[in-house]
Amino acid sequence: MLSASPVGAQTDEPSEHDHDAIEAIHVVGTAIQQTPIDSPYAVAVVDRETFEQRGSPLLVDLFKNMGISHGVVGERSSWYNSSQPAAIPESVSNVNLRGLGASRTLALINGRRQTYLPARLIGGRFVDIGALPSIALGRLEVLKEGASAVYGSDAVGGIANFVTRGDFEGFEISVSHESFDDANDKNFSAIWGGALGDSHAVVSVEHERQGELNSKDRDFALNPLLDPWRAGWSSVGNPGHFWFPNNPLDTATTPSDAFISGIGLRSGMDDPQCGGLSGYAPQGYACVFNYAPWDNMIEETRSTRAFAELNGPWGDHGNYHLEALWSESATPNWMTQPSHPPFPLLSKGVMEIGADHPNRVAFCDDTEFSAGFPCDSEDNWYWRGRPFGNGDPGRTARREMKTWRLAGGLEGEFEAFGGKELHYDLGLSYSRSKGNVNIPAILTERLFLAFRGYGGPDCGVGVVADNTLAPGMRVADTAKAPGADGCQYYNPFSNASRFSSLPGAPYYDSPNPEFDPTQTNSESLRHWMNSVSNLENETEMLVADATLSGTWIEDRIGYAVGYQFRRFGAEGSPNPHADLSLNPCAALGDTDCSSGNFGAFTFINAHNPYDEDQTVHRIFGELAIDLGERVDMQVAANYEKYDEASSLDPKLALRWSLSDAMILRGSVQTTFRTPSVDDLLEDVPLTATQYISQVGAWIPVDIYGDEDLDPEQAFTYNLGLVVFPTPDIELSIDYWSYEFDDVIGSLPHDVLDDLYAEPSTRDGVRQFIHCTAGRSDQLTDLCGPNSITRVEVPLVNWPGVETSGLDWQLRGEFELGPGSLVAGLSGTYTFDYDIKSLTLDGALIQPAVEAAGKLNFGNPLAVPIPDWKTQLSLAYHWGDYSLVSYLGHISSYKDDGAHDGFGGVPVSSFTVDSFTTWDLSFQWRMPDLGVDMTLSALNLTDEDPPFANVEHGYDGFTHNPKGRRLKLTLRYRIGGE
Repeated sequence: MLSASPVGAQTDEPSEHDHDAIEAIHVVGTAIQQTPIDSPYAVAVVDRETFEQRGSPLLVDLFKNMGISHGVVGERSSWYNSSQPAAIPESVSNVNLRGLGASRTLALINGRRQTYLPARLIGGRFVDIGALPSIALGRLEVLKEGASAVYGSDAVGGIANFVTRGDFEGFEISVSHESFDDANDKNFSAIWGGALGDSHAVVSVEHERQGELNSKDRDFALNPLLDPWRAGWSSVGNPGHFWFPNNPLDTATTPSDAFISGIGLRSGMDDPQCGGLSGYAPQGYACVFNYAPWDNMIEETRSTRAFAELNGPWGDHGNYHLEALWSESATPNWMTQPSHPPFPLLSKGVMEIGADHPNRVAFCDDTEFSAGFPCDSEDNWYWRGRPFGNGDPGRTARREMKTWRLAGGLEGEFEAFGGKELHYDLGLSYSRSKGNVNIPAILTERLFLAFRGYGGPDCGVGVVADNTLAPGMRVADTAKAPGADGCQYYNPFSNASRFSSLPGAPYYDSPNPEFDPTQTNSESLRHWMNSVSNLENETEMLVADATLSGTWIEDRIGYAVGYQFRRFGAEGSPNPHADLSLNPCAALGDTDCSSGNFGAFTFINAHNPYDEDQTVHRIFGELAIDLGERVDMQVAANYEKYDEASSLDPKLALRWSLSDAMILRGSVQTTFRTPSVDDLLEDVPLTATQYISQVGAWIPVDIYGDEDLDPEQAFTYNLGLVVFPTPDIELSIDYWSYEFDDVIGSLPHDVLDDLYAEPSTRDGVRQFIHCTAGRSDQLTDLCGPNSITRVEVPLVNWPGVETSGLDWQLRGEFELGPGSLVAGLSGTYTFDYDIKSLTLDGALIQPAVEAAGKLNFGNPLAVPIPDWKTQLSLAYHWGDYSLVSYLGHISSYKDDGAHDGFGGVPVSSFTVDSFTTWDLSFQWRMPDLGVDMTLSALNLTDEDPPFANVEHGYDGFTHNPKGRRLKLTLRYRIGGE
């Protein structure tokens, strides 16, 4: 919980004894001008001093440690940076209060909205909180309850408001270096503030570099093969598995339907060096592959940010505020595997090995090496593998994102209605964000040509689209002979690989004895086969609002009324090879493929361009009522009209001072959230690769929007008690509850796969499953569950989610020796997170799920939700020194990995163990020199994150993989705040 702040922060609702000190602070949660002591709702605040004395942690780490926050995105590779199908840039971080989804937490900058992330997300986009320079942050306010009645939609879980240092004076420069095993992070920032005529200007800049952390740098990141196959394992490897059809097949002459049915009748053998290079004995039907060594745990990122604001008088009774934000981030060397499994091509004959293939001839000439293979046959062989793998280099890409924002406001007073003073607040903001997510991808037609000896940049032989054949193409007429005149063959045999890339495999440290340097695939062939799938996304948001507030009855009733206009737009533009409107089929330029329309790549998804917008009109009102000396009440209502829906949401909150030492507070409200622009796109699916346990690999999942989706609705209430046993001790306890209906989410693809695998339930889900020959409900001969090539799922309104829990905070400050000791104990316990059962056309798709205390892998509506998150803090301040200690604890939680033992690997259900870390910071302030030095040891005892059966072996939404970090921060200041 944020409220565990022992170092001078306003940590929760402040005590009466601090009333004078906080008179000027206007805390998030109301449109009425008042102090937080009068607020009947729970707000947590971290101030600048606390932030610095903790060692200026990254926001992603700060939110991971919050009891009220679950499923935090940040730092990880985009493959694993989201619990839903998506591709979220590595430089992004978010706020996800109560684990209800980051799009259901409203993130504000100085109380005003910011545009959403330029990336398509299921259930709505969120604000990238990493765009603001950290040195510009004055305090962070978190409203720990729903607030749609005050702030409009998105505020289902709560609000995070980032307030800048608008009154800073002087000049400050800060340099920090954080070092940990195998990587380091650096930050340089500066801020200046001073008079500019009658106004006050503040300018801040920041440059940050985050070091790359490779999976090989952490022992826990590379894990043995377990079931379910999640921790970096695939059933499609390199070396691969060879198929020998029972009857001769030829992709140049066999009709498509006959080929697809014929390839299902076959025998097969693993590559002889499968075990030596993959680290595991052959499976008999597939050669497994671990791709984790190529996927970085944390990518190198470089970010530059700037923020400026100008505040000054407007006339005799008003003030103006102007601000500008600019942010640019880059991931210069995003890393991924040498290649991906070529779904859905495995059964379409693209990877055909003819009897005259020179690498097959060489393989069969070594009779000992090829023992058991049908080398005497003249029939074609077919390959189940990925083009590049063990011993091959990973592929890289550069990703960039830019964000900018202009905002301004006018506020002041005037007299009306018989001399009553009214306060007005006018605001206008425009923000924009642009970024790309690109992934290297192999073109199907080039893989097809390379297997037939027409590969390479100097060959010049192309293909002709022919959808009567299984590959959807044939080799164009040419006078060139395969493998000659600049044309190259692709070699699928293990004699092309010298070493394994998996630590611990037999041929990791010693070479493959069958390696033949004359049989390797050339670098030019590898580069030629690769293209890139790139989607440039852009978002923009325009917000205009006006609020009028004042006193209706002196010292009794205050009010606020207002109007807000919002317009949000989003668009996406793919590059030509990845544009499904140009290249929907396997052969470039072909638009006549009869089924699939999955694009020109072997595995990586292609995209449809999109351009959508959404307009909102909002009217709101609020009353702050003094019901007596000890009782305050807030009544609010919000009416919001979207293009496709509208809602009226009320809120009632009460604060009752039972005595000078005890306060009771509570609130009840409804909240509303309309389907996002992405949720409504019916013809432009969001396609991402997801793990399919029946296949033992990641394959494409297409998620389609629905214009008939209903808005999400929630009923929430809070009940809290604040006690001040002494002037120096504060205790707060808050019970919270959310009843969330019509939650927007996709049908769970893993459940659909399981239902398809069961013959008794298969017919009810065939329309969602794709086989090699097409969509299952359009086929007579169905494929088996381990031959699924793609899954297609719609967005639906789930019946609902119910969650409740308890927040607590104990804080005390005591004089001790020459200084003061500040102690705190805070945390959150989640009682339940119940997901109601889901049915489709009367059939049960998923029974009710209790998600609290679970990893929730693959659950469309839940992120990892540990039951307990607690934090103990101690700080001692004396003279110019501070010693600050934080002990964070996250309880254990379960991973229910129930499965059928795919591949003969025993079924495993795991417990993700508890995780306890100790952070220690020492700060030395040297006021005569204007210098502060902070030395921090984060995770001082060097604890590894507990094992979770997912990629990299840990839960990146909850835990940190860096281990012990030592951080030095130096600040030099002239003048001061």
